[in-house]
Amino acid sequence: MKNVLMLWVSMLFIVATPNLLIAQWVQVNGPESAVVHCLTGYDSVVFAGTSWGGAFISSNSGNSWTPLGPGLMSRSVYSIEVDGTNLFIGTSSGLFHANDTSGPWTIDKSSFPDTGITAIAVDSGCVYASTSSGVFISTDSGSTWKGVHAIPYITCMAVGQVFFSV
Repeated sequence: MKNVLMLWVSMLFIVATPNLLIAQWVQVNGPESAVVHCLTGYDSVVFAGTSWGGAFISSNSGNSWTPLGPGLMSRSVYSIEVDGTNLFIGTSSGLFHANDTSGPWTIDKSSFPDTGITAIAVDSGCVYASTSSGVFISTDSGSTWKGVHAIPYITCMAVGQVFFSV
């Protein structure tokens, strides 16, 4: 009987509050490019990676966009991650890194020779990058990298800890 009562209360809640269950999306002006591959951000700052258009930043929640420097223009950007003041951008021609959004942008060719970066993830001071050769990790904000997994072309990564309480 208790389970039946809980089911009825749950159904009543869903029927009575449909607007709470629907996401509220608002269309904004996107960066000028054919395809947006990735988005990330914090507060009202949003970063977008595009197909052959480079990376863009919006400091007003996506209402206007500015390119993130000449070194990133005309590249396909597949992944963008922020770690404190460090910004990592995975492109078709390698991993770009800057200590802030104004650059200068450096590309790491020694750790990732002639390969694109398909995904980046950041967790607890570690940066992970997926390439055609596998997954690499940096424990020093991208200064050095070490191969950790041989699975190539991972296109989406998420890291972190999940805690369950009973």
